[in-house]
Amino acid sequence: MPSFDESLGVKDGRDVSDYYVTGMDAQGGFVYLLSKQYSSILKLDPRSREIVEVYGFKGTNDAHTLAIKDGKFYVATRENGANKVFVFER
Repeated sequence: MPSFDESLGVKDGRDVSDYYVTGMDAQGGFVYLLSKQYSSILKLDPRSREIVEVYGFKGTNDAHTLAIKDGKFYVATRENGANKVFVFER
């Protein structure tokens, strides 16, 4: 199971399985994991199996899909019965 890089300062007792990953994309040798539970995107280095960076976002209720293009995160959600796409800068 992947682990967090110690320099990230993740809360004690929390591990990757707490993050409820609902989407992912890959870019530049890294895998980005969308966490519905904590409104976060985790940057996974598959070679070391460590989460090396965490990006937070706000304003969505049901994030379920992630795409990355031109340095931006595109997060698909279901809001009030409608599908929406939110765009977040890194």
